[in-house]
Amino acid sequence: MSENEKAIEKAINNTKASFAVEGLYLSDSEERLIQKKVTGQLSDEEFLNEVKKLNKLE
Repeated sequence: MSENEKAIEKAINNTKASFAVEGLYLSDSEERLIQKKVTGQLSDEEFLNEVKKLNKLE
């Protein structure tokens, strides 16, 4: 695993921990979507469209 991948994993784990303190949890789908966004696989617009789909807002 590259240093960049480790940093991304750490950031996601920190985010998940912060969410858990508030009683919120990321689904596996949400986590994969975030990983795609931070690795540049999705543009901002694509990311927002996928978030809307996941939350049935479209």
